[in-house]
Order: sequence, then C-alpha cells, then structure tokens
Amino acid sequence: MSHISRRTFFLGRVEAVKIVLVMALVLGCWLPVLGAEDFPGLANPYSPLISQPAFHVETKLSPIFIGVSSGKVTMASTSSEWGLKEAFGMDQTFLFLDSMVRFQFGRFSLRCIYEQRDIFGETHFQHDPAAPKARARLDYSGLRLGADADLYQWGLSRIGLNFDQDLYPLIFSEANETPGGVKFQGKEVVTLGVHAVYNPIWTWYGVSGLVEFRARWPLSQTKVTDVAVSVGVKTPETVLGAMSWRVGYRSTAFELTGAQRTLDGILGGWFGELAYFF
Repeated sequence: MSHISRRTFFLGRVEAVKIVLVMALVLGCWLPVLGAEDFPGLANPYSPLISQPAFHVETKLSPIFIGVSSGKVTMASTSSEWGLKEAFGMDQTFLFLDSMVRFQFGRFSLRCIYEQRDIFGETHFQHDPAAPKARARLDYSGLRLGADADLYQWGLSRIGLNFDQDLYPLIFSEANETPGGVKFQGKEVVTLGVHAVYNPIWTWYGVSGLVEFRARWPLSQTKVTDVAVSVGVKTPETVLGAMSWRVGYRSTAFELTGAQRTLDGILGGWFGELAYFF
C-alpha cells in the first residue's frame, strides 16, 4: 500500500463523495481497461491491502416503470365493484424515480427511502359520453424508514430480516362513479420482511455479479405486500468504494378500507438501478 498516500486513504466522506461523482462519469471508459489489466491491490475486497470497515454506506437511484396490474373498488353495502382499469381508466404505465440511502453498522442497517406512486386515470362520469370527464387517483408517495438485521453474512453477501415504517398514508379518490366524488385514506403502513443479497467472491477482473431479493408483509391495518428482485453487476472495490448496475421487477399488492368501500389491487413494473457503495 506504499503507492497510496495516507492522505488519500483517509479522505473525508464528503471529499470521497465529490470524487466518486467524477469517477462515475469516466467509469464507462475505464471498464474495458479493467477487463484487460488486473489491479489486485485495489480491486480485490479481500486483499490484505484493503481493510473492510464495520461501517458502510449504500445509495441508490431507481427509475421504475410501474402501473396497475389489477385491482377494484368494492362497495360494502351493495357489493358493487368497479375495476381500477375498466371503470377508472387506470391503464397507463408511469415513470417514477425512487431513491434510498442505507447506513450499515456490522449486522445492522438503517434505511431512508423516498418513493413516488401517483397513479391516475380519467374517464367520463359513469361512462356517459355526454358527461364531463372525471379523474381517479391513487397516491402512495413519501418517505419510508427501515431497519435491517442480517442473520448471516459472508463476504459481501447477507441474509436477514427487515422492518419498515411508512411516514405517509395510502390515499384513493375518485369522481368517476360517485356523484360529488369520494376520498379515503389508510393509516401509515408497517411491514416485516426478509432480504437476501448475493455477491459472489469470484470476479472477472474485479467485476462481480450481484443479486438482491426483498419481500415484506403487513403488520398494520392498511395492508401492503411488496416483493422486488434485481440482478446486475458490481465494479471492483477500491478505497473510493464501488458501483453497481441492476435491473429488476417489483410487485406491490395493497388493500385499503374506508368510507364504506374497500380498495385492493396490485402495482407492478420493471426498474433499473444505479447504486454506490463506500
């Protein structure tokens, strides 16, 4: 490690973030070079030249194309049903940008997630072509806090349990079928789940595969069941951290009861993911 100055090795976290933004811009040009040459001292996370700290930070940006896969609103008193796609016109796919930051201390992690789910549809009132158009909206957007407890860890892979608390409610409103419109919302969602991250120790010139699975189930009155799986590649570990690119699929089932109505459905869609680890 004589070729790395002590000043570079002990860069502050703020300076490291600045440098990695520049590194991200040129990483696409460097990747072919990494395939031609081997830098074992910097690229191998298990090298004696690299000390793996107990503290890690992971940040993610995830564009997601998502829409209503299925769903309906049911009137409790009459058992009447209106399909989210058929009656409310929620048949489009929307693009949102999710973000996450995770702080890991040994086997425990704290997460802060921001997700936007503002799904809407527009049709004529009670499907009467002579009537004005009205809009239905499903809003499930805001900050969520989470905690992970890893039961097993080996290398950079881990399996464990997670707990999440939404800081925002699930809200549904419509004026397509109801004169004057109706709006109802649930309580903040609380979930318990599992997660598994697999990053094999074998690499191709420092580049390795990366697979992640997450699932969570409701503990609260408003029910949300969320499952996501992604697969991709991770760049070599260096003193400045590492990056990964992944693609995956996510499905979110929900159930909300209020105003003599019950809403249930599934949101599904594909996402990409850019992550930075240090």
